[in-house]
Amino acid sequence: MTALLFGTIYSTATGQIRRYYYPTDDSQIATYPLLPGEAIVSVSRGPYPNAAAWQAAVNTAVTNAAGKVPGDPRCAVIDATGHVVSVVLADPSIDSIPGMTLVNTTVANVDWTWTIGGGFVGPAPINPGPKP
Repeated sequence: MTALLFGTIYSTATGQIRRYYYPTDDSQIATYPLLPGEAIVSVSRGPYPNAAAWQAAVNTAVTNAAGKVPGDPRCAVIDATGHVVSVVLADPSIDSIPGMTLVNTTVANVDWTWTIGGGFVGPAPINPGPKP
């Protein structure tokens, strides 16, 4: 039987979408293995007129199932000194990187710094010196 649905796996704590599962049969969605803190919701494969309509269907399904609007999974990876060493897609309520702190952010990049009290701070601008 051809599948008419796909599974959207999301974080039960934040509603963040973690991945998608495209089964060969719709009944496989109910038996898809989940990690602790995850849940799955079925979404129609469409057709959708465009990517925005597809994303809206996914977000609506997760919002209805989780009671939370899916958040942005972009996270800064922060070392013990407060420096952003990488940016990844993750959910700090589920994921971890040993020796690092994950913090959701839509703006911070590598070479930024972070503190609990001050949040994110970008690097100082490079002074090119006087113009000739």
